[in-house]
Amino acid sequence: MPMARVTLDDNKRARKQAGTPDRTFRYLGILGVVTVTLGILALVSLYVELRGPVGAAGAAGMQVAYGLRLVAGKWAFLIPIIVLYVGVELVLGSDGQVILPRLLGFMFIVLSTLGIARSGAIGAWIFDGLRWACGSAGARIVLWFVIVAGLSLLSDMSIPILVRESGRILILGVQLLAGLLIKPLRILRIVAKKILLPFFELDREPEQLVEDTEKPAKKTRAGKRRQPKPATSEETEKIAFVPGKKELPAESHGYVLPPVTLLGYPARSGKSKKGEVPDHSKLLQDTLASFGVKGKVTQVDMGPVVTRYELSPAPGIKVSKIVSLTDDIALALASTGIRLEAPIPGKSAIGIEVPNPEVSMVFLREVVQSSQFQSNRNKLAIALGMDIAGKPVVADLAGMLHLLVAGATGSGKSVCLNTLIASLLFKATPDEVKFLMIDPKRVELSVYDGIPHLLAPVVTDTKEAGGYLRWVAEEMDNRYKLLEETGVRHIDRYNSLCTSGKLSDENATPLPYIIVIIDELGDLMLVAQKDVEDIVSQLAFMARAAGIHLVVATQRPSADVVTGIIKMNIPSRIAFAVPSQVDSRVILDMGGAERLLGRGDMLFFPVGAPKPIRAQGAFVSDSEIESIVDFVRAQAQPTYVAESIIRETIDGENIGQEDQLFEDAVRLILETEEASISKLQRRFRIGYTRAARIIDSMESLGIVGPYEGSKPRKVLMSLERWEASQDKV
Repeated sequence: MPMARVTLDDNKRARKQAGTPDRTFRYLGILGVVTVTLGILALVSLYVELRGPVGAAGAAGMQVAYGLRLVAGKWAFLIPIIVLYVGVELVLGSDGQVILPRLLGFMFIVLSTLGIARSGAIGAWIFDGLRWACGSAGARIVLWFVIVAGLSLLSDMSIPILVRESGRILILGVQLLAGLLIKPLRILRIVAKKILLPFFELDREPEQLVEDTEKPAKKTRAGKRRQPKPATSEETEKIAFVPGKKELPAESHGYVLPPVTLLGYPARSGKSKKGEVPDHSKLLQDTLASFGVKGKVTQVDMGPVVTRYELSPAPGIKVSKIVSLTDDIALALASTGIRLEAPIPGKSAIGIEVPNPEVSMVFLREVVQSSQFQSNRNKLAIALGMDIAGKPVVADLAGMLHLLVAGATGSGKSVCLNTLIASLLFKATPDEVKFLMIDPKRVELSVYDGIPHLLAPVVTDTKEAGGYLRWVAEEMDNRYKLLEETGVRHIDRYNSLCTSGKLSDENATPLPYIIVIIDELGDLMLVAQKDVEDIVSQLAFMARAAGIHLVVATQRPSADVVTGIIKMNIPSRIAFAVPSQVDSRVILDMGGAERLLGRGDMLFFPVGAPKPIRAQGAFVSDSEIESIVDFVRAQAQPTYVAESIIRETIDGENIGQEDQLFEDAVRLILETEEASISKLQRRFRIGYTRAARIIDSMESLGIVGPYEGSKPRKVLMSLERWEASQDKV
């Protein structure tokens, strides 16, 4: 019965507290309407007194206009604008913690403008006071600095970020101004789209900064895109990517990183406010006490999705006993998706994570603007989201080695990949980072086709994916040979020697990082499991020092897709919501992902961490991705790996698969479950070389096992699975 009393009292208290915000919101709305009305009347009075006949504004209007002109002079209209802004924010019910900094910034700008112009009594008083203190020049310097501070408060950017973004826009403006005499209309359209894009909904069609370059043509076939054609009417040259002797198109010089203003501005902070999330500390302690578990809540961390209560159990209380009460805690708190972290790494406490009543979305701009991301000098820094304490989660892909992203459909996996790619585009130029994107689903990564960071067009054909992966493996071997000749152990050291001019080869240039992104590993494993598994394992095991990193994603985290060999060589994991604990163990080697809430709720398990970190993934919309891609694509053309090199690799793999007897031979082997070269020779009356080539192709596709001497080869695939893979292709 004590439990019932606590619950009823808590519900009464919650209902009582719930009424106060409603009344407050209603009163603030009425006050906002009154404020907007006063602001409009003040503006009308100023206009009528200036343009209309004498006395048209009435007695009150005349007094208001006279007073405003007395205190603010010719800039008097700024004061009613401030009043209107406050009224609109009150009507919209904006959070006070958001309104106050913006209002303060607005007032800083207005007062400083009045001071610089010495407009009205206020402007004269401000300027004269500062001139008495630090002279005329000093007064103007102080006022300009106050304007900068006001802009920082109004835009919610720190001053270093504001200066950096202003510098980027200035550089872009200089570049655009340089071509103003060539094509003024196109330059003006680029300015309108790239700088005014966050404030106006304009046509998002990509434009080129170079005069004699046409925009990329539409896809002629699935996965194929024709490249922009220069004025010579010749197709863009595809250059072989040779380590240490890399050549980029001329358009990539003077590359400008995308400004953060291309991202939408969040309507509110991603961190939940204390007044919006009920404090269940007392109820939690009473619930545990009713089961004989004594403890005290020592800290409460409120994040965008969950609130974590840190519980310090009394001496003698077993952790396993608290963990077994998970469902009882969920019942007492009337909440689902309760997750326990026992214990919290580095603390003698147990974390009880309770979902918030309302989820606060985390926007990518919030994380990209954070000091954690801006101060990170690594070119492979990625903005993942915010943790349960509302702090930005920024990781370094180079330090994570390789990354596995897995989760059920609709859990946020695709948005996470877009966030990762966008973060790298904000950090690195095409000289510094290259992408190889493999998208068997054909729709997730196709938006990035044509950006200058790509090594090849987005690969959508599963049969070609193996050839591109083999090329990456060959590139890794070439880089290791180059590092061996140079006498260094890592690509970072080699690049530093290149930039300092300490290498004997004067033509050597820094090597870019290569990021291989596979959007759906399950589709590749279905077509050629053994081949893909071997190449991915080889790259994951050796490619780190060569500057090659893998990002592998799948929505089917089963043991036949995420095999033990792949898991062993990809140490960093991100798990989104999955339906069962078995799937969670496949991804993280532990449970927990089955209790996630979906929609970006994830467990981030970087290499070296004792336990996964729960975070809310940052959200980036399709329109924001298109804006970033248009900005990047307009500056340079992609330099693709020579298609002939890839074609030789693919043809070498498919030489046996193109045999007219290949499908019949596969059916024969799978139906009889006996694999041998002599069997194919007898049945199809072919020579040894042709039969051996067909068997080797079956081995590369994972249909049969390797040669084991006198023993027959093992048949690794069923006929049903082979037919399913052919239907998939």
